[in-house]
Formats: sequence, structure tokens, C-alpha cells
Amino acid sequence: MSRKPGAIQNAVKEWVRRLGIGSWNKVEIRSEGAIPTAGPNYWDLSAPSYLYPLLGSNGTGTKPKPGSFVCDVYLGGRVSASSARTFVKKCTNVRGFKKVAPVLQMFLANGFDKEAVNIIRANGAIAATLDSLLGTDVARGLNELASVMKATAINLGTPDKIDALFSALGKIEGAEGTLRGCLFEYLCAQLAEETYRKPHITINKLVRGSESTRAEVDVFVEVGNTELVFVECKGHLPTGQVDDAEVEKWLMKRIPVLREFAKHEEGYAKLKQTFELWTNATISAESKALIKQENEKTQRYSIAYREGSDLQEMIKESGNQSLLKTYKQHFSNHPLAVAARKKTSPKTHSDTESRVESNAL
Repeated sequence: MSRKPGAIQNAVKEWVRRLGIGSWNKVEIRSEGAIPTAGPNYWDLSAPSYLYPLLGSNGTGTKPKPGSFVCDVYLGGRVSASSARTFVKKCTNVRGFKKVAPVLQMFLANGFDKEAVNIIRANGAIAATLDSLLGTDVARGLNELASVMKATAINLGTPDKIDALFSALGKIEGAEGTLRGCLFEYLCAQLAEETYRKPHITINKLVRGSESTRAEVDVFVEVGNTELVFVECKGHLPTGQVDDAEVEKWLMKRIPVLREFAKHEEGYAKLKQTFELWTNATISAESKALIKQENEKTQRYSIAYREGSDLQEMIKESGNQSLLKTYKQHFSNHPLAVAARKKTSPKTHSDTESRVESNAL
């Protein structure tokens, strides 16, 4: 079951605020463009905490120094013992600084291997799953809400109505982040409608490759009897970046299945085939190099990407002002993105190893 990292971080943020674990207005999450810190490390969520066991001393004996609550989120499957050890290493690194007040540390994931749980708990940290933290109904509900609203969006018909939907959802804590990726797919479908000549477009088309392998095409574009365009959509806050692991998965696992489907589907084998990744955010230099490398391996089909500025230029060229307005407001100039651009940090990323292991966004 797919879950949106930003939505989960928002849910944990509310949990921390409402239980009083962290200061209400000072809970920071990575998905909002912030750089949550505690000690020398970056986390997915951090908040100063005035809970008594976490209070430190400021050396004057008067006003206590707040401690911190921090959390990393991993949604890529079960956490292994190796990943747990990396997280623990990050935790103990923070504890090694005498001037850093106590820090309560939590690792949130879909699931843990038994040894991983033992390692984390033995080192005084929390190993939590979505179901245990938020409740089974809430965890399932986040995904069902996304599915229902996505279906609703597809039937709305115009970018103006999508704009109204997003504005309304902005009043529901955490819902906007949950649906950003879902509604981005619909916007991309609208853009494909404007870009290609008389296309037939299918959203979330499930296809089969050889040996019963399956893959989903976010936006499947059939351009007459000449070309097939397979669009992979990655909707983020504009200040975000597509995860390198997601790009590699698209290239190495999803595209081969789509190729098998196209080769064996009647009427598709002789058509021009293009595989594109569309995002309103950015793609790392490493991922761009990998895409270029894979594209240069063959002339039988093309692989390409379009970042935020590229998509905005495509929309401008289409002349669809309503679509342009919606894109700018919710996928380019979103208030959280504007605030994030104003933030700067002189710190270097000292926890690269843990970021690779925990794959938190």
C-alpha cells in the first residue's frame, strides 16, 4: 500500500503537537521545506520539548533548557537490522555532545524486522509503525482519502475546479500534502491533452509485462497511430527533489515492464515509444546523468525528464491560462514553498549514511 511521506510527517506533527510532546508552533518537518535539526544531525521531524525528563540545564540554574523530540520516517518496506544500526549510530552521535539537552528519538516505518526492533529499543529509542502510532483506521484512512479525492478530481473537468478543490483541502490539516501527488497526475493529464495532437489519455493504467509482472502508468498517452508516451508523475512541494531511488526504480524496474507490455500489445509494437518523468520539483544531477545514460543505450525508444520550470514553460506554450494559474498557485508558488526559499542553513549534511538507509523525505 502506497503512502505519501509528506502526509505521514504532517500526521506525526499533529500527534506531537496535540500530546504536548513538542512546542506547538515549533514542530518542523522536512516535507514542508524545513531542515529539522537536533544536535549535529538532520531529521525528518524535530521539535523543542519541555517535558520534564527532557529538560537540560543552561548553566545558570534559572530557566531550564528544552530538550528535543525527533523522528525519522521510512516508508520503503520493513526496516532491517542494518538500517536500525545506522539509525542508532545517528542517535548516539547526538548524545555524545554535552551541551545538547536530552533528545527523545523515534524511528517510524511500515514495519520492522524483530532484530531491528530489539536494536532500536535496546538503545533507548522508539521503534513505531504507522498502525501503532496513528491507529489502523487512521493509517488506512489517509490512503482511502487520497484515492477518493483523486477519483473526484478526475471527474471535475476543469483546472478552475481543481484550484477550488485544493483551496478547500488546504483547510484540512495534512490533507493537502496527501493529495498533492494525486492531483499532480491529473494536472499532467490535462497538460498532455494540451501538448499532443488529439491524444487518447488514460490515468493510472495498469499493464502487464512478461511472467505476470505489472506496472502502473501514471499518464498513458496514445498519440494517434504514431506514438506512445508513458508519463511518470512526481508531485512535490516545489522546493523538493525527486528521490534518486525513485528515479532508479522507474528506470530499472518500471520501464522494462512497460516495454514488455508495448512489445506484445497488438498495434503498439511499431509505434514510437517515449518514457518521461514529470515533476514540479527538481531532479538531482546524479539522477539526470543516470537518465541520460539509459537513454543513450538504445535508439528503439526515448527516455527523458521535465522539471518544474520545464512544465511551467509547456503550460505557457499551451495558452491554457486556467491551467497555468492552477500550476503556479499549487505546484510552483505555494506559500510553503515561498517560505522555504527564504530559509538558509550553513550546516553541512553530516548524516548522509543514515539518509541513504532510512530514505526519509
